Amino acid sequence: MPNTHVGAFNYFAQVLQEQPSRTSTRVGVVTATSPFTVNLQGALLKNLGRDASYTPVVGHVVALERQDQTWMCVGRVVPG
Repeated sequence: MPNTHVGAFNYFAQVLQEQPSRTSTRVGVVTATSPFTVNLQGALLKNLGRDASYTPVVGHVVALERQDQTWMCVGRVVPG
């Protein structure tokens, strides 16, 4: 008896590969703390959500996550 689950898995794996990703990660620079504003490649993103443990400081380089059209600051990028 053939394993139909393998065929279904391959089909869904192919669909997922062909779907454009609606998420992305970028790096920006904090330009203001009130309202919280980040310069992302020349575009100013205002009133972003952020991780509660991060306190924004002007000039910090921060990591940003996007889901659809919503951006969130996930924290400071620290050289290592």
